[in-house]
Amino acid sequence: KNAKKNFEEGKALYNDLGVEEAIEKFKSALKYLEDNIDKVADMTLMSDVIFYLGASHELLDEDDKAESYFSTYLSINPDGQPEGSTFSEEVMSAFEGVKSDRKSAGKGSLKVQCNQNGALVFIDGKIAGMTPLTLRGISEGKHYYRIHKNGFRPAGGSIFVRGGKTTTINETINKSASASAVSALEEEMKSGFGSLAMIRKATDLAEDNGLNNVFVVKASLGADERLKYQSIMIDCDKKEFKKTEAVMDLP
Repeated sequence: KNAKKNFEEGKALYNDLGVEEAIEKFKSALKYLEDNIDKVADMTLMSDVIFYLGASHELLDEDDKAESYFSTYLSINPDGQPEGSTFSEEVMSAFEGVKSDRKSAGKGSLKVQCNQNGALVFIDGKIAGMTPLTLRGISEGKHYYRIHKNGFRPAGGSIFVRGGKTTTINETINKSASASAVSALEEEMKSGFGSLAMIRKATDLAEDNGLNNVFVVKASLGADERLKYQSIMIDCDKKEFKKTEAVMDLP
């Protein structure tokens, strides 16, 4: 929320040509996001903030800084193409120049190690695999990563990949205070999916971790080789839940 607030204020300043003040707002938004990168699942806002930083520096004729931000934007969002009508011809020309130069940039490898095997690895908001993991063909530049495993506190950060070299991420994730509660809830789900006891446990766990909603899914294969799908969406604030069921043939 803080990041979005600063970003919107920065855009308003940018549009009013208060570029230097806008940069401070954009930097503040970026800091909020980077400080909480282990919780950032969608990179859209971060991409937008970084592009506006590049555009702002370009308007101030600070070409090196603009190029750095445009390059990072393309590292985490290779197919990104901002709305040209929002930005001046000067900004879009500089951006296209960086985009063209990056086509000949080298690619590197990324090795991800963690004290827990089987943890999900996200690179620039996209699932890359599970630990331990080696990725090849990663574009040169700055990238953001997030490592997640149920029952453990997530980890995240940024790293710079260089062409022709292997960069290593080595993270330690620790059990969260709710790990035992998660295990208890999983057992409750197996034996009593959809029961009030399970819903109460899910609600308690959500409230302990500051969550507003819980979505629980159960899928099972019947003797008739048909897949039975059941889900429960729990609104922890309103103390309400909705159930959905469907049966489908497997392809």
